[in-house]
Formats: sequence, structure tokens, C-alpha cells
Amino acid sequence: MSSDIKLKIRRAFDQSASQYDRYADFQNDIAHKLSKRVTALGLKNAIAVEMGCGTGTLAKSLAESALFKSVTAYDISFAMLCETKKAVNGTNLSVTQADAELLPFKNDSVDLTATNLMLQWAQDLNAVFAETARSLKPEGRILATCLGQKTFHELRSAMTSACHSFGKEAGPSMFHNFPGEEKLVSAAQSAGFSVKSEKKVYIRKHDDAWSFIRSLKRIGVQNSEGLSSMGLGRRQIMKKFADEYRARYALNDGVSVTYEVIYLDASLAR
Repeated sequence: MSSDIKLKIRRAFDQSASQYDRYADFQNDIAHKLSKRVTALGLKNAIAVEMGCGTGTLAKSLAESALFKSVTAYDISFAMLCETKKAVNGTNLSVTQADAELLPFKNDSVDLTATNLMLQWAQDLNAVFAETARSLKPEGRILATCLGQKTFHELRSAMTSACHSFGKEAGPSMFHNFPGEEKLVSAAQSAGFSVKSEKKVYIRKHDDAWSFIRSLKRIGVQNSEGLSSMGLGRRQIMKKFADEYRARYALNDGVSVTYEVIYLDASLAR
């Protein structure tokens, strides 16, 4: 991942860290689902790492399970680590600032890596899986969740329609390019993993398109470059976007938001 992109991602999550858990209900819900999958493995006295820990919901759950000798949580965002660190006292949980493409861990030193809804931010999935494989012991394992390509399809559709109404194109810079299941599996396999994967779709409700956009910004998800390219017609386009969103995706007293989650269970055999 380029240094400029990493810096933007780090700054966005640094700014949202203190309020993240107030608005990240979905992310924390998936973290708990992933934690159940990890504990179901029945590991004993294992060394675990959480990649891209955010505020540490998953890492805290693993540390409290008493199944692990140690749990190390890492993230590129120092502010997120400060939130995680609040739970460290008296536990087997430690934190470190690190880049998933260049890990500080020794070769063959980790039994399990877990990561929740982080991989979609990685520019170089091959590098991330290669570094993870290097740090894992022979027969080590990674359990992961990642947002898939159907995520926020409502936003894409409504924004594309709104832009077309004003003779503009909703270019690729306007939307995040979520990876597909095939791309994730291929990257893991290239690092020597044997992979099992599945997809699940979750529908959540927001009051309207505006509340949805605000909730994304509050957890550090921003993509201002594409919106800035709208020029002077931005306000009118955004109003049309909100109207299109409600017209197409009304749900009870609000609007629907789709999350596609890819679950990955990858094992080394070397």
C-alpha cells in the first residue's frame, strides 16, 4: 500500500477512535461472531494475534476466553491502540503499532491470527497474507472477516443515478473497491494457505441516507476525493442521491444498508 494511502487511512481512524464504539454496532457484532468461531477451534495455551484491531473488541474477547497464552493486538492507528490499551491491565493482552504488510513478529512465532473487517482496506492482499504466513507457526491458522463486493450496493446505485441526472459520471474514486471472495482466497492460497470461505449478507436500517453517511464518517470511513470531483453541483447531487436512496431502498421507517461479509478460515500446512 502506498505511504499516502496508509497515511490517509491512519488519520481517518485516529480521528474516529474516541467515538468509534458508539457508532460501530455492526463491526462489533461481526467481531463477536468471529470470536465465537475462534473459540470453537478449542485451542489451548496458544499465541494469538489480532490484525487491525481497531478499538480491540475482538482482541478483548479472545483475551477473556482464557484459551490463549497471549493475545497481541496491532493496528496502524495509534489512537485506536490507545482505546484497546484501556483493557490491557491485568490481562494477557498487549498492543503494538504495526503495518500488516511489514510485521514485527518473528518467523514461526504465532499460532493464530484473527482479523475483523480490516482486509478490505489492504491495497496489497498478497503482501498481507505473505507476512501473516511468515509469522505463523507450521500449521498455523488465520480466521478473518472482510466486507465483500455487495456491501453498500444501495449507496452505489443511488449515487450513480443521482450523478446521471446531472450529466455526471460516478467514477471509481467515489466508491471503495471491496474485494471479492475469489480475490481473497487467491491471495491466501498464494501465501501457502489452504482456504475455506463463505459469504453472508446482513441488512441494517438507518433513518435515511444522511444518517448512514454520517455513521460511516464517525467510524473513519471516508472517500472525499470522488465527492469533491462533483464541483459546484455537489449539493444538488447529494440531495438527489438522498431522494433516490429513499425511493429505491425504503425499509419500514428508514432505508436499508447491505453488508456482505466474507468469512475466511485458512490453515498452513508446511
